[in-house]
Parts: sequence; C-alpha cells; structure tokens
Amino acid sequence: MPYNLIYAVDGDKNGEINLFEFNDAIYSVANYLVEVGNYGDTEESRHDAIFSYNRSHEYVNGVIAYADAIWTRYSAGEYSVPASEPDFS
Repeated sequence: MPYNLIYAVDGDKNGEINLFEFNDAIYSVANYLVEVGNYGDTEESRHDAIFSYNRSHEYVNGVIAYADAIWTRYSAGEYSVPASEPDFS
C-alpha cells in the first residue's frame, strides 16, 4: 500500500480500516490501482497499473502471480467477501 492512505477503504465494512486485515488490504490496493494506475479489463492495463506503482518488471510479475494465486483460492471458496461492496468514495 502506498504511503498516501487516501486510497485505503474499509473492505470488510466493519467501521475501521486495518491494512493488516485481508479484505481491507485487498480492496485498498485495488482502489489505488484503479484510481492511480488506471487498472482495467485487459492484461496490458493490469501490468501497466502495477508498473505505475513500481517500475520493476520482476515486481509486476510477482504481484500478478500472487494475485492469480489469491484468485484461484477465492474461486475455490477459501476466502469470503463482505456482504456488500465497500464504499470507495
């Protein structure tokens, strides 16, 4: 998460932002990448958004591999999501 916490969100809707909790951290990073990096629907925009945060291709590839691993576990039902979408505003 960047030093500027204006992009942090309460991902689990419990009334507090705790970036050491999974849902808050994931939603906050997603919010940052969408707002600052123009993260979109394509693999290219995914790469470019992460690259805008850290200009190392090794870093970008590592983040994408980690995100894909999280998505695989989420798809298998290992993670839960909040009952309602977080408020990114």
